[in-house]
Amino acid sequence: MIAYKGFKPGLICLGYQFVMGLNKTEKANCRKNGFHCAENPLDCLTYYSNMNQAEYYIVNAGGDMDEDGDDTKISCTELTILKKLTKEDFFLHSLAFMADHPLREWSCHVSRDKAEASAGYAVVRGIAPVASGKKGDILAFAKEDPVNGHIIQIALAQVDGKKVLPDTWYGTDLTERQVALRKKELLKLRTLNATSKMMQMADLDLPQRTVQRYWNGERVHISYQCGLYMRCQVLNSFMKVAFFLTEHMRTGGRMPVYELYIDKEKGEFLTYDRIAQKWLTAKLDMIPWPGYVYYSEKKWISPQGYELIKKYLGVEHGGYQGLLEYQLKVRADELKRRHKRETDPWDLDLEQTPELPKDWERWVNKVGITENYMFYQYSRKGAKTGYCTFCEKEVDIKNPRHNKIGHCPRCRHKVIYKSIGKAGTVMTEYHPMYLMQRCEDGFMLREFRGYRKYRKGEYENPECSSWEVRRALYDHNAEPRNAYYWGDYKHSETRWICTDFCSPNWYGNGNGRVYGKTLPSLGKKELRCTGIIEALQDNKNMDPEKYFAVFDRIPQLEQLAKAHLPALVSECMGNYYHFKEAFKNPRSKSLLKLLGIDSQQLSGLGKTGADVSF
Repeated sequence: MIAYKGFKPGLICLGYQFVMGLNKTEKANCRKNGFHCAENPLDCLTYYSNMNQAEYYIVNAGGDMDEDGDDTKISCTELTILKKLTKEDFFLHSLAFMADHPLREWSCHVSRDKAEASAGYAVVRGIAPVASGKKGDILAFAKEDPVNGHIIQIALAQVDGKKVLPDTWYGTDLTERQVALRKKELLKLRTLNATSKMMQMADLDLPQRTVQRYWNGERVHISYQCGLYMRCQVLNSFMKVAFFLTEHMRTGGRMPVYELYIDKEKGEFLTYDRIAQKWLTAKLDMIPWPGYVYYSEKKWISPQGYELIKKYLGVEHGGYQGLLEYQLKVRADELKRRHKRETDPWDLDLEQTPELPKDWERWVNKVGITENYMFYQYSRKGAKTGYCTFCEKEVDIKNPRHNKIGHCPRCRHKVIYKSIGKAGTVMTEYHPMYLMQRCEDGFMLREFRGYRKYRKGEYENPECSSWEVRRALYDHNAEPRNAYYWGDYKHSETRWICTDFCSPNWYGNGNGRVYGKTLPSLGKKELRCTGIIEALQDNKNMDPEKYFAVFDRIPQLEQLAKAHLPALVSECMGNYYHFKEAFKNPRSKSLLKLLGIDSQQLSGLGKTGADVSF
């Protein structure tokens, strides 16, 4: 399958060195693994937007393939790199793709009807597309058939300052165009005045006074049976909707107060305030209507107008509600495109997230969540047996007491005794836990939260739950690259959001267990010069991101960890600035000289219970 792919100069993508010809990998899952490319060349610009710092190639995707649902991205196990494209070739192939697939969803890099070049290019499509740019910019045009939307002509030009001038509008024939102000065109459309029927209805609609009591007094609200009247027509491919206020019509006013213009083809709308003589981009629900419009029972429009709005806009309802439905959809689409420009690089970065280990759920239940219980049936004579939630066995116990802390005689794990009659539903605290995995750019530190819940009467079948809250990416030298957290993105969706790395000054408690099976492999390369492997051997509960943050400021932390001085490591992580100031010889590679102590004192620091204040 012929496709297109962007690279950093030198055929590098996400740290992987490709070669001309055939490249192979094992798995192909979009946004996860495999070699990625795109059927539409323009989708490459989502991930490699700076054309001056990227290369674009024609490729052949083969082997196992997986497609993305958001754009034309493809993941494959076999990628054959065929030919490098110039900028002109790249946009010619993009125009050819549009011509071959005219009814597909438009790329977010294509403008409708009119475009000014940005980032070195402008791609514009429409019945009479026009574009302009600065010297050196590429202008790509796709002219549509006004009936079926198919592409009937394409054109490409570079602003060279001679044949194609900068800051000048051109069409598909590459001749200069005069682009008129669209707002002036709209105002020339025929004015829709109130009809005689509307005037008569408003005249018979008497104002109603309603008194509402509030904690700080009473308020009087005026309302009508119909607080707002509407007329609509389709004029010169625009839908024009005129809005009339009841109080104006009752005094003989036939002119609308607002006029809404909708261009369905472009997905745009504008409102003209005839009283203030200014243009508004606000939706109908944000226009400053008089209070009685909200308190009135109805907003009137003729049955024909109701159906016209419903049919023209393709919405579920007609009238005011249908207009607002359409405006909300337009705003949502605009917001999605705007957000996509920010979030696409994040998603690309997180595509390298590895799959969870096969034993992850069991590890969370047995290791990550450290709280365990001993459930027993209370007896006046004293309970003889209890159920240990760690070893999942009935064991012999002596003198249990509700909420007493002890150890299971079988597995020796710390447990909290719980009397079944008193316990009710028992839930552990939320436990942090960490997983470090190798990825394309280096390694990824993933933070999770988890808990167990024991419902009354079902203590032998607990509910174990865990979820991921944070991802931090480091390169092969353990240098921080990007960090993300799972949260509310601009009140539009819940997703991974780029954020700052943990500060070395952070005093919160994020200590938790770290999954161990991935550490030996990472310890041979990425983590070899960090000391975190040795630090985890001495202290099983740790916040690895905080460790890396302090290590970035105090590289000597590696020496302390590899010398197996857990108390000094903890003190350094707790107050790194004070600790740093206490170094006697900060540049020394000798731990004794660094700390300003002798070997006997160093031996004492390593002993349990020794005075380790530094």
